[in-house]
Amino acid sequence: MAITTQDSTQLARELGTVSGHNMPTDYSGGVHIFAFDFTQTGVGDIASIGRLVKTPFGRMRIVDIEFDHSALGGTIDIGHAAYSDTGGTAVAASATAFKAASATTMAGTKRVFVNQVVNSRDGIIVQFTSAAAIPDGATVSGVIRAVPI
Repeated sequence: MAITTQDSTQLARELGTVSGHNMPTDYSGGVHIFAFDFTQTGVGDIASIGRLVKTPFGRMRIVDIEFDHSALGGTIDIGHAAYSDTGGTAVAASATAFKAASATTMAGTKRVFVNQVVNSRDGIIVQFTSAAAIPDGATVSGVIRAVPI
């Protein structure tokens, strides 16, 4: 074994050691912040969905999702509702597109690193799906950070 120093693809492009240019979403893009506050009204059965935000249309890199939550009773998956890409092709809903089985039994704060590019004609709805019943009055609030391409 040896001590090494190696560059990411983006740094190598910036330094000129490999060809190509960095996309604005890889290097120095403007971050958009989508804030959300969700409160459950009435008890939600297992597989209930909490819809959090709708992103703008077009291509964007979802960087991360950071949220505080009350005790939700189990785990949640974070994903998106069905949408159409900019070419009009249907994209199926995915409950786990951004995070599967995030523990939410006890109140807490989570940060989910996503780093995923989405391409939508009308924007996408980011949502969570609960693996347990959601108590009446349960809350989830936070921000989604994304960079348009």
